[in-house]
Amino acid sequence: MEISKSHFNKKRITKNTLFLYSRMLIIMVVQFYTIRVTLKVLGDVDYGIANLIAGLANIFTFITHTMTSASQRFIAYGIGKGDREQLKKTTISILSFFLSIGVMLLLLLEAIGLYAIPNILNIPENKIYASIIIYQFTLINLFLSLGTMTYNSLIIAHEDMSIYAYTSLLEVILKLIIIFLLTTIPIDKLIMYVFLYMCVQFMVSGIYIYYCLRNYEEAPKSIAFDKETIKEVVPYMSWNLLGGLSWMLCTQGLTILINIFFGPVANTAKAIADRVQSAVTGFSSSFMMASEPQIIKTYANNEIESMHKIIFFSTNYSFYLLLLFSLPVIFNTNEILTLWLGKTDITTERMLQILLFFSMSSAFEHPINQAIRATGNIKKYQIQTAFLTLCVIPLSFVFFELGFSSYYGHFALCIIYGITLFLRIYFLKKQIGISYQEYFYKALLRPISCFSLLVIICHIIKSSIKLAPLQSVGLSTFLIMLSSIIIITYFGINSSDKKAIFSHIKNHFKGRSIN
Repeated sequence: MEISKSHFNKKRITKNTLFLYSRMLIIMVVQFYTIRVTLKVLGDVDYGIANLIAGLANIFTFITHTMTSASQRFIAYGIGKGDREQLKKTTISILSFFLSIGVMLLLLLEAIGLYAIPNILNIPENKIYASIIIYQFTLINLFLSLGTMTYNSLIIAHEDMSIYAYTSLLEVILKLIIIFLLTTIPIDKLIMYVFLYMCVQFMVSGIYIYYCLRNYEEAPKSIAFDKETIKEVVPYMSWNLLGGLSWMLCTQGLTILINIFFGPVANTAKAIADRVQSAVTGFSSSFMMASEPQIIKTYANNEIESMHKIIFFSTNYSFYLLLLFSLPVIFNTNEILTLWLGKTDITTERMLQILLFFSMSSAFEHPINQAIRATGNIKKYQIQTAFLTLCVIPLSFVFFELGFSSYYGHFALCIIYGITLFLRIYFLKKQIGISYQEYFYKALLRPISCFSLLVIICHIIKSSIKLAPLQSVGLSTFLIMLSSIIIITYFGINSSDKKAIFSHIKNHFKGRSIN
């Protein structure tokens, strides 16, 4: 298989985004359904234990996330350079390194779990044996995810996103079958639930590995360490890990701080807001996953001008996607939470609204992160952004000490990340060559203008509708999304993209009329 030179390809990004959207929608719909059914089948105690054990095993998931990000950078960079032999050394070394980390992580978590389950965690006496068993299955799942990271990174770097959509459909079907089996089997449902999920993970991992081995020559078939590659990969991963660690400490520290000042009820509000925000931001994350490989490849291929275009393109369109789905939630927060949960409160509403605003601002962050990581020169960038990220905790503490509400912790998050954005733009100018003026006019001006105009329009729409909650949410969501599409199309998109969109629509309908 030839490794072709990479170029900026909007059609590919759009196509891959659609595949990832399909994947995310399928997973999201089934998750909301299976959570309800699984809770009913297992009961409150067993379901709570399963989540508690999973949480214990997932303490170090930030490590897997940062390692995945790092591996994607090196693999995409290798594809962009077109050096097949070096790419083979890179993939096999990364796989070997991940498996080594996996073994050490398993030993550490095994020791933590075997002590914590019977001695620290508040688990009923008659459930301790089952908890230890399902903990082993959970650790196997974690090791499997580490083992398949390299192959997943290969798929993303090659931009073959369709395999994710198809495999996710199979995964969804299998998980629905698990729910059916749990209602019929006579043995311990808690153990069987986690065991069957582990079997699904085995199958999904096997599919990804088989697909890579069949389609990519550089897919690792054994394990070995290339010293030069490891010398390059390990320091990069270490600095990348610093960013993941700072974010983990920031979010967990904020949770602990809220619990200290306001108690568990405020943390319940935070958990609900986090769940809704995660569902909404999934749309933008899909777009970013589709565009990130091209940012790295164009840099590796020394196509700096094309790289600049992708940064501006992905910044604008990820912001517009978040805007499209966030505004209806922001302006219907009370009604949505009431319809979903049967009740709501001002703390949950404000937390969710601030988190969605924060998510929109993070659309500017992700392309810059990927661009800086593409250069490989991330030490100073990670140290300085990590320091600022941790400043969220002392600023939140000051707010809480002054008597402000718990949602001001998220307000502190927005303030710090606003400051951090200026630092990111500085590094973008220094390492990628994008001037402040160029970034302002091509990445910030149109999105901020659209947002400001739409906030006024949404306020008018919301204040004009006087209906029952369900009808109000439906009508206002339709009008807000319609207004957003019109404003984004006419004010947010540049003339060349606009012409391409209208031409595509025209050709689509022209082709249908001929048929």
